[in-house]
Amino acid sequence: MILVADSGSTKTDWLLKQPGQEATAFRTPGLNPYFLSEKEIVKILQEQAPDLVAFGAEVKEVYFFGAGCSSPDRHEIVSNALSVFLARHT
Repeated sequence: MILVADSGSTKTDWLLKQPGQEATAFRTPGLNPYFLSEKEIVKILQEQAPDLVAFGAEVKEVYFFGAGCSSPDRHEIVSNALSVFLARHT
């Protein structure tokens, strides 16, 4: 399953896609690492992304396009948060 996110400061549009199946789209609050810590991102995902919780174990690839992710340290915040979140749901 592939997970794609387009994130700004106010909202994140998500798409879960597995070959041969309909895509699942959902929205969460924005996940800008300039304003949020790794723990805050994980908490938002836990509370606001039930579709991702349900399919987290099946995600094999993640493509995150987001505001605030231009520097390596900010990129790492999002990457770590997604890794922690998905690991909890495997």
